[in-house]
Amino acid sequence: MHCIIQANGKEDLPSALLPVKGRAVIDYLIDDALKQKDITAISVVTTYKSLTIFNKHLKNAFPNNDIRVRDTIPMDVRDDIIFLQGNVYTSLKLQDFIRFYKQFKMITNAVYDGMAIPFYIIPKQKLPLIFTYLQKNDTDAPDTFISWAVQNDIVNVFNIGTGYYHDIRTNEEYGKLKEKRG
Repeated sequence: MHCIIQANGKEDLPSALLPVKGRAVIDYLIDDALKQKDITAISVVTTYKSLTIFNKHLKNAFPNNDIRVRDTIPMDVRDDIIFLQGNVYTSLKLQDFIRFYKQFKMITNAVYDGMAIPFYIIPKQKLPLIFTYLQKNDTDAPDTFISWAVQNDIVNVFNIGTGYYHDIRTNEEYGKLKEKRG
């Protein structure tokens, strides 16, 4: 399984690199991904402007791991893909998400509190579907894939249950997260 973490950011410090409890938000996702035996590769996809800052951060935070930083979604993947949004701080455990996915082997989207979140898994046999989507749409916004996919295929839903989910897209959302989680 190839883990692709979308970490766009047009600001000087992308939201995925904002600190929570002394670490960048994206670090928590990468830590969890590195623990999963099913995940064999990790790519962080960001804007061209942010390539340098992410490369530097990841080399410092994960010096012994081969995490690739790219400015486009890799189109040469031939394995199942797990997409994660890098500016999300959540209690979702990838082990549970992957275990659920393996029961059905179909496009699977995570849901929190009845709302779809930008975490999903796509089986390798469905990769042509996402690559078609990415070629026709804005590749900087693959989290919109699910709304498109439900019109073109069956999408399974994994409820992350109780816990927390914070999507840090604005300063206001980041402030709320800092108040609740430190």
